[in-house]
Amino acid sequence: MDYLIGAIDHHDWADVCCWHRSALRNGFTGKIVLICYEHMTDNALKRIRKAGIAIVSAVSRRGVNEDRFRDVAAFAGTLAPTDRILMTDVRDVVVQLSIHQILDSLLAERPLACAGEGELYGDSPWNLENIKANFPDRVDEISRMEVFCAGVLAGQAKPFAAFAQAIWRQSIEALGFNGDQIAMNMVVRSDAFRDQTALFPAGNPHICHFGNLSGPDKVARRTHLKLEKGSLSDLHASRPVGVFHQYTRDKATRNATLMANGALRDFYLGKLITSLQQKVGLYPNWKPYWKS
Repeated sequence: MDYLIGAIDHHDWADVCCWHRSALRNGFTGKIVLICYEHMTDNALKRIRKAGIAIVSAVSRRGVNEDRFRDVAAFAGTLAPTDRILMTDVRDVVVQLSIHQILDSLLAERPLACAGEGELYGDSPWNLENIKANFPDRVDEISRMEVFCAGVLAGQAKPFAAFAQAIWRQSIEALGFNGDQIAMNMVVRSDAFRDQTALFPAGNPHICHFGNLSGPDKVARRTHLKLEKGSLSDLHASRPVGVFHQYTRDKATRNATLMANGALRDFYLGKLITSLQQKVGLYPNWKPYWKS
């Protein structure tokens, strides 16, 4: 069995619909699972269940970014050795091919896989500040690493459970928020996982982390890509990129991608309803714990 797994907290159906719809429209016949934390509304959970998505209820300790690795590890530990997992962010990810085909490509040679963003930690101001805030004693070491993104990961169930658990254990040592991706980058280079993980470079045809390619100053990085009507294609492979991550970085790309996946109406209607509910006190207003 193949699994598409995400984790959400403080989300509504509008945040889930395009991710879910993209998997179905590309022929996914496996199971879609959401780890749902305690700040989800009953209406959102009801709508998720109605869509046929399996819900795993969980309680947050630090926040969804870190906690998801603990809880996905626990879930993966219940699966059969032949099961495979595609774990992704939810709000800004769509798949453009069959998930079965994507996993075949990603796991052809090694049991775990992730993809790079095309730059070193030390060359990215945001990532460098993130290291200083979370692992200040390891700035020199980590700044020389290429950034691999924690937003899309793949693996066979048993090694993936161990991988996710190791990321969780490393991430809870972070001093602040957003330590999960740095933790993943340390774990994937550790002795336990270095030889088990296929590290796909930026520009591969399987996973595109588009946020690091979408600025006008980064045109040269995306000459092999074609973005048209909400679909991102790899010109070298002559087909859509398997996983399109960070399509929400600009409004035009987001709207085109929502429309391409038949989710534009669901998204905006859902956001309108949530906004109205917040104004009349029927939907919880919230601040992330790191801003409280």
